[in-house]
Amino acid sequence: MTVNLSHPRAKPRWLALAAAVTGLTLAIGSVVLANHVGTVSGVFESKDGNLAVDHSPAGSAVDWNSFTSATVAADWNFLGIGDATGNPDSIFNGGVKQDHDCPGTKSGSLGGGDNKFDLQRIYLANKTIDVAGSPHEFLFLAWRRVDGSAPTASAHIGYEFNKGTAGTCTDSDLLKRVEGDMLVVYDFPGGTGDSTVRLSRWLTAGEGHSDSDCEVSNSKIPCWGNTQVLTDLGFADGKVNQVTVVDALAANEDISAAKFGEAALDLTAAGVFSATDCEGFGFATAVSRSSGNSGTAQMKDKVGPEEFTISNCGSITVEKVVDPTENETEFDFTIDPDPNSDGTQSLGHGDSYTFEELFAGDYTLNEALPDTWEITSIECDDGTSGNTATGDVTVTLEADENITCVYTNTRLTGSILVEKVDNAEPPVRIDGAGFTITPGDIAMTEVGTGVGLFCTDGLALDVEYTISETTVPDGYNGADDLTFTPDEASTCDERVDAGDEPDLTFVNSPAPGTITIEKVDDDDNPLEGVGFTLYVDDSGAPGTQVGDEEFTGSDGIATFEDVPLGTYCIVETSPLDGYSAVDPDEVCGIVVGLGSEAGEGATVDLGPYVNPQEHTVIVLVCHDGTGTLAPSDVENGTGSLTTIGSDDVTDEQEAFLCGLAGFSGKAHGDKEITVDVGSDAHP
Repeated sequence: MTVNLSHPRAKPRWLALAAAVTGLTLAIGSVVLANHVGTVSGVFESKDGNLAVDHSPAGSAVDWNSFTSATVAADWNFLGIGDATGNPDSIFNGGVKQDHDCPGTKSGSLGGGDNKFDLQRIYLANKTIDVAGSPHEFLFLAWRRVDGSAPTASAHIGYEFNKGTAGTCTDSDLLKRVEGDMLVVYDFPGGTGDSTVRLSRWLTAGEGHSDSDCEVSNSKIPCWGNTQVLTDLGFADGKVNQVTVVDALAANEDISAAKFGEAALDLTAAGVFSATDCEGFGFATAVSRSSGNSGTAQMKDKVGPEEFTISNCGSITVEKVVDPTENETEFDFTIDPDPNSDGTQSLGHGDSYTFEELFAGDYTLNEALPDTWEITSIECDDGTSGNTATGDVTVTLEADENITCVYTNTRLTGSILVEKVDNAEPPVRIDGAGFTITPGDIAMTEVGTGVGLFCTDGLALDVEYTISETTVPDGYNGADDLTFTPDEASTCDERVDAGDEPDLTFVNSPAPGTITIEKVDDDDNPLEGVGFTLYVDDSGAPGTQVGDEEFTGSDGIATFEDVPLGTYCIVETSPLDGYSAVDPDEVCGIVVGLGSEAGEGATVDLGPYVNPQEHTVIVLVCHDGTGTLAPSDVENGTGSLTTIGSDDVTDEQEAFLCGLAGFSGKAHGDKEITVDVGSDAHP
């Protein structure tokens, strides 16, 4: 049958538990054997009744005392369990038999005369050994009972190995038995007799068993099945010490005769393990029994249970680590060969998956890497490193071994390179800008040796970013936000050194300027309604008209807004009647440059320009004697006119006009008169 191991075991792993007996020290170590051997006697001295290596060539075998040294094989699985002795001790309730499922236990004393049942400690070891080219699972057992019994006293020790898939019993720490659990009974008749090793499997209902398959004739399913005497079949051996021996695992304690026993079992030869099915056990418990007869023997002392794994299969665990950890990306893993059809497993940061029930052999793990990540390391705890370029790692798995491989991925990052230019032809990079990238609110860094080039790296690939101009150069209008999605790994240094083209170009148009011109009269009074027209300065003369004619307001100021950068002329194209136009009536060479703040153009203020007021000088000539108008010719150097006569007015008007103040007593002929027109000449 095929089972799922609940306690896979990594290699090398040895477990030593503190014993509940004074002076007991369990030590463990490892060394690689000089060669692989195919028989029990060639690997472990299991039939000499002691704990020391003393029969095989040095380095070719081990015995129990070898586990105190750092020279024990790296693939050994070893466990030592100490037990209290005397009172209180962990024991079974009276009358409990081996066939009882979840038998009752208690803390108490075995009672007087029961020293031969009082176990002080047990040892367990397991190793996969090549036998005639095939892997065999070997189990090695040892027990030590307390002093006080006669050298001729018998010993009956049961070792129960549970899969542990059903949990513990309700009223004790024992494991609930499941189909296929294993019982090994070590029987020593006492004296110098040979030890017998027997093996049974736990049988449950619904698995094709009948009550006749039970070892004890009057038992019913569930029960321990018919036993195999492994020592008779040649699948096991064992020996009890006949002389005092030394236990180096217990501070070189002397163990007197018949207080120590050991055995070795070929579980593959016994049919527990096969080449086609994975089988495994995760816990071990030792029991002293009153006899070797399972039907009548009572269970006495209890040692364990403790975790102890025996399996003909192993497992491979993949652990996923990513950098940065704050993401939800998953990565796909496969194993080749894939005997259990696990298929593709997707793992995120901190996840793991175990490919279980794998027979010994070579296996290749593979990670299918997304384009935006790279594998930075593949490290397995057996010392194997993988190929980060392909995502493959091949490991050699042994039975009862777990290999854990950690894949570490680092997210590839890209960069965004932008430039800031004006709207000239050709564009020119300009200084004074600043940019921010979101998400992340990342301020871009100005790079390169010139101005107007900005870059940020360390950005996740395949993520759309928005780039905003958060600092606008003085005198320019800011550009709209732009977006960009990095899709290749890169750094700013690499791109600047390579002279890469920018990903984005932000074009800033200069903020338009303003021109104002002020118009006053010769008394500094603002003149409203004077018209001006703006022209492009064409070599000092008005060229192309720009915009419409603008007129002065009540404040005497005309304003031209949104004037592009450049050089201009202003012409007074609509002067006021009664006023002289400014001389000259046009101004050129007016330069509108950059403003002093972002988003604002320059302002050019012109004036004030003065338009003098104009007057009309009226000449009347009257005859002093008659008081009548006398037409006369008048010249002012640029023109001539004739003054009005009596025929041009009424009598009343003539009397009024000739009654005005004037210069009298002038004879006929040319007369020179000087008129000083001033501000007092009009209201």
